[in-house]
This record gives sequence, C-alpha cells and structure tokens, in this order.
Amino acid sequence: NIVATEGKEWLRHRTCCSPAFCTANLRLVAEAASFGARQVCSFLKRSNLAQPQHGADITLKFALGVIASAGFGRPLNMFHDSELPQDSAGQGHKLSFAAAL
Repeated sequence: NIVATEGKEWLRHRTCCSPAFCTANLRLVAEAASFGARQVCSFLKRSNLAQPQHGADITLKFALGVIASAGFGRPLNMFHDSELPQDSAGQGHKLSFAAAL
C-alpha cells in the first residue's frame, strides 16, 4: 500500500505504480470521463423524471464505463445512447463487451 508504507517499501510501491499515472494515461482517463459525463447527461435528459433515479446505479455505470474505456481503449456505451451503436457480441462470443462487465 503506497499510502501506509515508508522507506524502501514505499519506493518499491511507487516505482510499480508510476507508469499508470503518466500524462498519456491521464489523458485517456480524462477523455473517457468526459465521454461518460455526456452519456450521463443524455441519459438523465431522456429519462422519466417522475421516477427517481438511484444515484449509485448511475455512478456505478459511469465509473465502470470510464475504467473500461480507458483500460481497453474503446468507448463503452453504458447508457445505450444513440451516440454509439449498441454493443454487440463479437464473432465467437456470447456476451457483448458491456454485458461482460
């Protein structure tokens, strides 16, 4: 744990974690978060406001979408907007990418 360690052990954790926080990776996360935020806004605009939305469900989908989009390098439509075609199972697969998550 990089937060709770000190000295040589901290340095070892820091060295292992550093590549994940480079500028290029942070840019991918920022782009994925921006795309996800637009999806959330679109979803909320078209949803029935008479029925309350559970915030945990929305934020879970948002977080999974950002992590998957940045991690796998492909935009993931967690809210099934018209922005992207519906995710379908690839050849030889039974589940779509979103369904597998």
